[in-house]
Amino acid sequence: MRAVDAAHQILQESGQPMPVHDLLDEVAKRVGQDPDARTLAVIYSDINLDVRFTYRADGLWALRDWATKAGHTGGAAGRDHPARVEESDDAEEEDGW
Repeated sequence: MRAVDAAHQILQESGQPMPVHDLLDEVAKRVGQDPDARTLAVIYSDINLDVRFTYRADGLWALRDWATKAGHTGGAAGRDHPARVEESDDAEEEDGW
């Protein structure tokens, strides 16, 4: 099982957002990897890039579909950030879209 899939499964089982360090430690344990800094950094990067996850305040990660059901559209670690949305809107206006 890939580490990012283990993270998804862990969050599904918990049913609630988890602190990033707890999630990373549990993922490393579940996939049988040493929880050294390099391994945890790779797992964190994979979670950050996977659209199934969303970053919540105070270092918590959750599943994106939880946020969608609750009416929240925030994205993981900067995705869908208001400044980025505004920039893209401005670019469209300039291009005449």
